[in-house]
Amino acid sequence: MNKIRTAVVAGFLSVVSASSIAAIPGFWSENFIQGYMQYDLASKAGQIFQLSCAEGARTDIDSSPDNSVYLYLDSNYDKSYSSSEQNMSVLIDDVPFKIPSQTATSSDAGLWYQFYDALKGATEFTVYVDNKPVGTFNASKKNLAKIFGSDANASCAAMIDWDWSE
Repeated sequence: MNKIRTAVVAGFLSVVSASSIAAIPGFWSENFIQGYMQYDLASKAGQIFQLSCAEGARTDIDSSPDNSVYLYLDSNYDKSYSSSEQNMSVLIDDVPFKIPSQTATSSDAGLWYQFYDALKGATEFTVYVDNKPVGTFNASKKNLAKIFGSDANASCAAMIDWDWSE
């Protein structure tokens, strides 16, 4: 039940924030909404790739939402995919990165960090769902540096590394 509630809340927040940003293809944008840090990138085909970092939305270890990736295939948000529900991967510089459905275990956290670290420097990547390509995205190096560079505050820690004492 907690997983369903988390997916519904995260999905709602994703649609709300995705509808208001990521309008310019090829440029990452960032948005903070109700504890989620979200990074959006639109493609020339009108698709939106959304990285949702949930650490700020944490409540307790058993019911908190986790990080996820959403892919919206059109501007009406009629067709979408979620890394928490589908088998998603990205291909960056000829290297595939599996996006884990959750990040609460050390093995899935390792996959998350490999994906996130590669994504932060990717000027082009292709998203795969169930091993089929569904979208290609491009971003400028200057935009990447502003959003994900060392001077930026970008962070998307795996759930296993969240501070639960707060």
